[in-house]
Amino acid sequence: MGKFFKIVPILLGLYFGWMHINSSEPQESPAGRSADIEIYTTSRCPYCKQAKAYMDERGIEYLEKNVEEDLELRKEFRARGGRGVPYLFVYGEPMRGFDAARFEKLRAQGT
Repeated sequence: MGKFFKIVPILLGLYFGWMHINSSEPQESPAGRSADIEIYTTSRCPYCKQAKAYMDERGIEYLEKNVEEDLELRKEFRARGGRGVPYLFVYGEPMRGFDAARFEKLRAQGT
């Protein structure tokens, strides 16, 4: 009887965990979508985090495209001339790396 009380909670946890994983909606890939400001990133890139933090702190909307997690985005990234991240498009103008002054200059030209 003691084994029963040890196994049942484990089985219930596995069942409900599995149900939660299967019930989550699949996320739509941002491949092919565009925005005024797009940023190609990877999860571990410190410069990507810096660029996103800069935009977040200022309430600047952007579309993040993580090339590490999505094969279609990786193809799109390369087709648009991407070689390293962060790679931004500010009103259609490409920007390799992140420089706040250059970013603001491109934003001012695009609005």
